[in-house]
Amino acid sequence: MAADHSIDLQDVRDEIDRSLEHYASDAALNKEIGRLETKISDTKNEIITWVVGTGIAVGAVIVGAVAILLNVID
Repeated sequence: MAADHSIDLQDVRDEIDRSLEHYASDAALNKEIGRLETKISDTKNEIITWVVGTGIAVGAVIVGAVAILLNVID
């Protein structure tokens, strides 16, 4: 008795569809990951800018306060 080695074309089509869906979802996921990485980088840059700006402002206030105190002491 010979074994049946026939290929069901519908099974092949279904497997191709599953593969395409998998790759499509991977592409969408990679795109979303890229978008999130960009957003994280932008947010990090904004935080660094804010910290540096705040540091400069606080430093200016401290320098001004010291200058005022030195003038009052003299």
